[in-house]
Amino acid sequence: MTPTTCLRCHIPLAASTPSGLCPTCQGIEETLPAPEQPRGPFGLTRSADSDDRTTVTPGVGLADQVPALQRIISNPPTGYVLQEELGHGGMGYVYKALETDADRIVAIKFLRDRLNAAANSRFRTEVQALSRVHHPNVVPILSINLNHDDPYFTMEYEPNGSLATVIKEKTRLTPDESAKIVEQLAYGLAAIHAKDVLHRDLKPQNILLAGDGTPKLADLGLAKQIDKV
Repeated sequence: MTPTTCLRCHIPLAASTPSGLCPTCQGIEETLPAPEQPRGPFGLTRSADSDDRTTVTPGVGLADQVPALQRIISNPPTGYVLQEELGHGGMGYVYKALETDADRIVAIKFLRDRLNAAANSRFRTEVQALSRVHHPNVVPILSINLNHDDPYFTMEYEPNGSLATVIKEKTRLTPDESAKIVEQLAYGLAAIHAKDVLHRDLKPQNILLAGDGTPKLADLGLAKQIDKV
């Protein structure tokens, strides 16, 4: 018989008593509610026999306040607190995060689908390409973990967003501003080429701006390593 509990004293009962009353306080018995579903990150619920990559459904409270795309991160890496989504594409999701041990803000990029061979290959290519280059006009990679449930790497966080946003908000850059940006990007591209890497996806959305306005090349997911052709 289904276990019951008393409404007054909340004592679990193995079976209903003949009188239908709690033998302790003579209160009315109530069937125990079904066990609460396990909760995943961000207050989401999922079935008890699901793994970390099972599609989840919104729970209550915090889950409804979190951007939907953030919910695909089934197991946020230890040592990082995700704060907000910065962008997403066919290959991955990028978040602003606090790296707690270093007490610094970073950008963390997760692979969208580790079971997708093409996306996995592009993700690894980006990691390898960024790891080769160290230049003031290329976003530096900080850490890598390709063995996590959601493979990721972290990069320097650039607080001024992308050049695309600046162009959209400002409408037009002055000739001097444009020339300075082009000059610095040329240095960054030269540094990438010197490491036998071709960017192949240069556009305003992939040019990030540091706190002082320095433009930095990012998103090498379509890069090609010439020495591996």
